[in-house]
Amino acid sequence: MTVIGPDLDQVLSTGLLAAINGFLNDFGAAAHLPALAWTLVFEDDAGIDGTHPGGRGHPDSEALCASWADVLGLTESEYGPGEGFRSWTGNLSQWELRVFAVTDPDLYQSTYPDDRE
Repeated sequence: MTVIGPDLDQVLSTGLLAAINGFLNDFGAAAHLPALAWTLVFEDDAGIDGTHPGGRGHPDSEALCASWADVLGLTESEYGPGEGFRSWTGNLSQWELRVFAVTDPDLYQSTYPDDRE
């Protein structure tokens, strides 16, 4: 098996993320939604997270993410409002698709002190 070097790894990662961002934001634009910033996550399962491009705690983050969740048919998580955030999730084949907004930055930071944007 050929070993992928760090330069090629970076090029491939950047290209995949750009393709995912472009595809999802084109989908959103067709529904008249502003773009989100999309990232790949590999915590419990492989996933794609969308957040406000100005940051998870941006003043418009909650409304923008709620609009995206509605268009994508995502379900709001019962966890979060009491911890300073809202998130919506759904499955896209074997990927988890999630949009996430911090609604109370102080509460969120006190609950998750190690989580930095």
